[in-house]
Amino acid sequence: MFCPNCGAQNREDATFCEACGSRLEEDFPMDGQPEGIQPGEMPPSWMPPGSIQPGEMPPGGGYAGHAQRKPVSRFAVFLAAEVLALALLAYGVYTTAKTLSSAEKTAEAYFVHMANGEWEQAYQMLDLEEDALLSEEMFALANSQGRDPVKDYRVGQAEGTGLGGQESFLGENGAESEPDMTVPVEYRLEDGDSRTQEILLSRGSGKQYFFFDDWKVGTQDLICKDYSIFVPEGADVSVDGIALTDDKGKAKQEGYSYAQKTVGGAAGDGMEEYVVPRIFYGPHEIKVSMEDMEDIKRRVTVDGAGLPFYVDTMYLKQETMEMLTEKVGENMEKVYQAVISKKDFQEIRQLFTSEPGNLTGIQERYEYFLELIHERGVLPKKIYCYDIQTSMENDRAEVYLTFGFELQYTYEGQSDKDNSHIETCVYFTKENGTWVQENLAYD
Repeated sequence: MFCPNCGAQNREDATFCEACGSRLEEDFPMDGQPEGIQPGEMPPSWMPPGSIQPGEMPPGGGYAGHAQRKPVSRFAVFLAAEVLALALLAYGVYTTAKTLSSAEKTAEAYFVHMANGEWEQAYQMLDLEEDALLSEEMFALANSQGRDPVKDYRVGQAEGTGLGGQESFLGENGAESEPDMTVPVEYRLEDGDSRTQEILLSRGSGKQYFFFDDWKVGTQDLICKDYSIFVPEGADVSVDGIALTDDKGKAKQEGYSYAQKTVGGAAGDGMEEYVVPRIFYGPHEIKVSMEDMEDIKRRVTVDGAGLPFYVDTMYLKQETMEMLTEKVGENMEKVYQAVISKKDFQEIRQLFTSEPGNLTGIQERYEYFLELIHERGVLPKKIYCYDIQTSMENDRAEVYLTFGFELQYTYEGQSDKDNSHIETCVYFTKENGTWVQENLAYD
């Protein structure tokens, strides 16, 4: 059937023209139909307006008034296929990135690094501001000892922690951070023992793959806060080779870490307390040192109990003990020489402590001794000491001294002498880098 509007041929049962959409009439009107033409037929010489003769093609091809369909090019097909492939790839990348950046995958990666002893990779996942005592090296030292091999494991579903309001820990960039998620990891050791570790996670400040949370491992179960170290006043303390200092400027230098220091008070007389803000749980070596004293090194384990480290006694080095013993003899000679020469106390004042209470008592005893030696016209000529014996305990700067004492003098023109045996103890203390006596001892 031909369309009466555009002349396009359609199926015999078509209702509308497939070319122009006009409704197709089953029969042409009978009025004015040429003779010999049956209803529904077209006369050979009659054509619809604007049509062409049979066998002719309209200009440009196709029928006049009919938009011809263009064939789809191979480039268009290729482009459509490329777009579809890219869309599928993008979806796959998105799905993979979302899975890899999930809380569960982060917890699993951290657990595997720890189980394999991959301390560098595990450390990089921590929500932590680095400090000399919180460095990667310190993390490895604290965690590398005494770890049991893992046979297999299973990661559970992440859940919110509900820890709001509990204590915070110093997170990345120095911000206080609380855990947002906890992921349970059930694992079995080589010996068959089964355990569960709760890995705490916090959302980092950045994003992974531009869209997803950058999960960091919380340090709440890795770090001890405010760990106390008690030592004798004036002692230096280092932890794992890192020197503690209460000078915040110095603490920024390599090899130092800040710790608050308190002298006396709760620490006790002659003691001081260092408070380390944060230190990894696990084994550490603490060294206490003081000039002229033997170093004290101890291995300690910092755990959840938070028990402090305590040293109240330092021990003199052997060379220090020998030096103090010699100093006793030198000081004794100077004191007796001053007595013989009847010199003022100020001549020997530098041998003794500057502590006002002690110094006053020492001066009074010297002046009494001076008066005793020179009483009633006695002219002392020489003080002779013999059979000198000394001893020391290495936990205190005290020299036990015994010796024979002989005073040679002239009285009323006659030479004479007095002998006695003296047992005493000389107490030393160190002031401004110099050992000085705390008592007279030789009288």
